[in-house]
Amino acid sequence: DEELTYIVDTVSFTFSAVSQSFASLLGYEEGELLGQPFQMVLAQEFVQRSLRIFRTQNQPVTVVEQLYRKKDGSHVATIDSMRYDGSQCR
Repeated sequence: DEELTYIVDTVSFTFSAVSQSFASLLGYEEGELLGQPFQMVLAQEFVQRSLRIFRTQNQPVTVVEQLYRKKDGSHVATIDSMRYDGSQCR
């Protein structure tokens, strides 16, 4: 099984890479997400909290619950392990 992986640029908050498994979970093709804003796939109530985590993160790894909005409008909950390395979150 391929990991559900994505990389977000923490300056622009856009996807710079996504795994096919992550894209498929949300009903997208990889290319549909690349360069798009991360908040595009978050449930509305999780957007501000997630952006705040990106802006204030000072630990190398954080585990957070996310609620993603799929392409068809339905939602899927995950537990994400976020790794920070300067300007990117993995």
